[in-house]
Amino acid sequence: MAINFPTSLDTITNPTSGDGLDSPSHAGQHTDANDILEALEAKVGVDSSAVASSHDYKIKALEDGRLNLDQTTPQTITAGQPIQDILTASELVATDASKKLSSLPVATYPSLAELAYGKGVTSGIQGQFTNKLGLAGGTMTGDILGAVSYGATGTRVTKVWAEDIEITNAPTVGGVVVPTISSTNTLTNKRITKRVATATDDATAVIDCDSYDEYYLTAVANNTTFSITGTPTAGQTIFIGWKDAGTAKTLTFTSITGLGITLPETTTVSKQGIAGLKYINSAWRMIALSTEA
Repeated sequence: MAINFPTSLDTITNPTSGDGLDSPSHAGQHTDANDILEALEAKVGVDSSAVASSHDYKIKALEDGRLNLDQTTPQTITAGQPIQDILTASELVATDASKKLSSLPVATYPSLAELAYGKGVTSGIQGQFTNKLGLAGGTMTGDILGAVSYGATGTRVTKVWAEDIEITNAPTVGGVVVPTISSTNTLTNKRITKRVATATDDATAVIDCDSYDEYYLTAVANNTTFSITGTPTAGQTIFIGWKDAGTAKTLTFTSITGLGITLPETTTVSKQGIAGLKYINSAWRMIALSTEA
């Protein structure tokens, strides 16, 4: 009989032990079996078959065009392959809920350019943000070290609070060196404002030479004793002035000696008196004395 494969499946009659060689025809069954084998071989195809309908040809075409995810050599996805039309150019790729590849839209996720900003970081980014001092200011601990310029022309640092500032090079303002506590400088056209203390009356006038350069009593109503405390320096000067309240009062100077001058013992009624003192050889010496005429 003529076979139907591969258009449709053939129906083969299997002989039984009681059938003769001619029913069904023994030769006919061999012929059908041979035809079926030949049809199967044609359908499967020989190695590297050029017959487009053969399985070998079709399988090879699939293998040539597939994306081999387990290979390490570069591969190119060509038009018509499964991934081609479902991804967006220059967007990150992830798997969706169905474990299929999909693009991550830049409206929600970082773009490639934004992702590149993180290139070169060596530790957690959030921790670095957390440790940054905010623009509104805050408290910093530890030392600020390095050859760094803080602020720029037109945007200088306006305020600095510090418990301890250590400067290696002499600080400058407008290109001019600023004098420091330990530096030696000559000041030109600068006024030194004296530290002046004034009181109406003080029977025990204790003058702190660390805090004042001049000390005045404007209406002495009691006998008065002057003394000086603090830590004086060689050559330091202090002016002491007094004026009574209309009645003469005695004046006493503790640990103060005259240098060519007799120390005053009383006020001159209603007259201004003033004495100039200088710290010489570890002692306060009165070197000038004047009374209002």
